Amino acid sequence: MKFSKLLTASALALASTSIAPAFAEEQSKTVETTSITTMDQLDEKFNLQTVTEIPEGVIPLEFDSIEEAVKYLEQATTNSSSNSTEDNNQLTQVVNALSSSTTTNKTGKFATTTAANLSATISYATLSNGMIDIISVTSRSTGDASWSWSQSSYTTQKLDGGRSVGINIKGVLTQSIVVNGVLKNYSYNETVYVEIPDTQLILSLGFFISTN
Repeated sequence: MKFSKLLTASALALASTSIAPAFAEEQSKTVETTSITTMDQLDEKFNLQTVTEIPEGVIPLEFDSIEEAVKYLEQATTNSSSNSTEDNNQLTQVVNALSSSTTTNKTGKFATTTAANLSATISYATLSNGMIDIISVTSRSTGDASWSWSQSSYTTQKLDGGRSVGINIKGVLTQSIVVNGVLKNYSYNETVYVEIPDTQLILSLGFFISTN
């Protein structure tokens, strides 16, 4: 009987020691979130900046309380995707019958959010040797209208002997939100990769030849 009681007591002690760290960690997370009660704390936690102007075409998300904003921002940072790049072949090609210049729309993914995508318009020339020469790259954000994109630069890398080109598009991705009537932004530096593959080049060349 004594042995049974001692065994039960030992089991309870072991269970309590294993549960305690998990409970303490969960309690710590709760305290950290609920401790944000002022705008200064909100700004510091999520690196927000108070601004006075809404970027053209942007519709900010509005929150009636700091608590609502915290819940959204916590979830948004948790659900950020990895910096994946997508070669989306939902393309619109416009080929000038008088030259080999082509304009292509490509879609890439941001690392910061899955609510918006990058839409890049790439103009390039197809040289007589089959190689691609990039003329210009412009881009914007699509999807959630609270996000905006400002392209700063791009770099290119020739692939497959120049018949394909990889393009790294750099810029700043910004989301606008309103908390208790105060407009705030938070921004991320992003690099998004898109590619013009040689299979697309073959299609554009075939269309170009057939128009002559």
